[in-house]
Amino acid sequence: MEVVEGESNANYFYTRALSLSYSDNTNDAVEELNKCLHIEPEHVEAIILKGKLMLALNVDSEAKELFWKAHSIDPKHPEIKEFVNQMRPKALEC
Repeated sequence: MEVVEGESNANYFYTRALSLSYSDNTNDAVEELNKCLHIEPEHVEAIILKGKLMLALNVDSEAKELFWKAHSIDPKHPEIKEFVNQMRPKALEC
């Protein structure tokens, strides 16, 4: 993974990914999130955004893994709490 010199701040790539996601450039946004997570693997906001983008790309299993990873880092994050609340009824069905 190539990271341009001087761009070692994970938030730089997260912000770029966020902007790209708003413009429906999902694949490019995922690439920027990968750069962000390469620098800061526990960047919760980046993990959550990548999970949402994976859902948009119909890669549900990876999305779930990302949301559970975010949950292990910050279980009180509002979006993670919402995810867990949605998953709980599905788990009870099994």
